[in-house]
Amino acid sequence: MTQYKRTFGPQEANNAPTVSALPRCQQCGKSGGVCMRHVMLDYLGGAPFHTVCYKNQCVYCGAIQYWNGTDKNGEPRVIPAFYVLHTATRRPILPYREFSLPRELFQTPDGKADVGLKVRIISALLRLQLERPTEYVFTIHEVYDEMQRAG
Repeated sequence: MTQYKRTFGPQEANNAPTVSALPRCQQCGKSGGVCMRHVMLDYLGGAPFHTVCYKNQCVYCGAIQYWNGTDKNGEPRVIPAFYVLHTATRRPILPYREFSLPRELFQTPDGKADVGLKVRIISALLRLQLERPTEYVFTIHEVYDEMQRAG
């Protein structure tokens, strides 16, 4: 195993950079280029963007990675690597209802959360992301248009 040493500060063993330990891209096969990237929503027009979730993406080809999973019937299916991170364990959480959205986008007039609307907004956002994998910021108008288009 190659040891790397800094030329400044205390001289101590420093293993190879973390990026070299990441897996290969599932589309182009290059290693060391899969990174975690934000998927963001511009819902106020000019205000800071809201991070909805993260995606695993290859920096070489731009492909969004995926997990092999199963559906309700036990049939194999491909799940795009969109997730939020649990703060304590740093493990990925996949259900769309756990993704982050500003509450005012899915809150009913009586102050309750419309979880079905939240899931439809996030589903539309992720469909846009799959159509345009190299983009990572989408406006709320694009998301609403996608919701109308999908029905």
